[in-house]
Amino acid sequence: MIRAAWIAIFASMMLFLVSCQNDQPAKEPLTNEKVKQVLHTIPDHFKKKMRLPTHIPFKPTNMEAHYSSLHKHSYQQDYVQNTDHVVYFIITEGTSTFNNLEKIKLTSEIDAFYEKKGILYWNDKKNDVHYLLSTVDHSKQKQYKLTKEQLVKIAASAVSLE
Repeated sequence: MIRAAWIAIFASMMLFLVSCQNDQPAKEPLTNEKVKQVLHTIPDHFKKKMRLPTHIPFKPTNMEAHYSSLHKHSYQQDYVQNTDHVVYFIITEGTSTFNNLEKIKLTSEIDAFYEKKGILYWNDKKNDVHYLLSTVDHSKQKQYKLTKEQLVKIAASAVSLE
């Protein structure tokens, strides 16, 4: 009888531990201290609209951020790998039209548009912002370019800052 009680307790504890492992917190956007300093300068009404990626297919050696409010609110975050390869993630207030580009389903509500030179665009109409995700290779070989699938994975990983 006591043995059965201990087995039941042990099984309950294991189930609890397994369920805790499945409830992992949402991933945080990829940032560093320089980026966080820029994010603190952005007005709350625009920051609430922003989503930043939690996934980049390489480990950035540096990250930069730029914010502007000259004509529209605009934010750019650069993920740099050894100064040769850069992924640009740009968020601008307002929406855009993307003609003659390949349409890709990003989420159930959002369609992205792919340009063959390695650029992915999409609108978040709910928050009245549009995104541009591109990759640039500054090396002499010009060999590194993210695939369409990698760009979509980065875009799909974007989460709210709140």
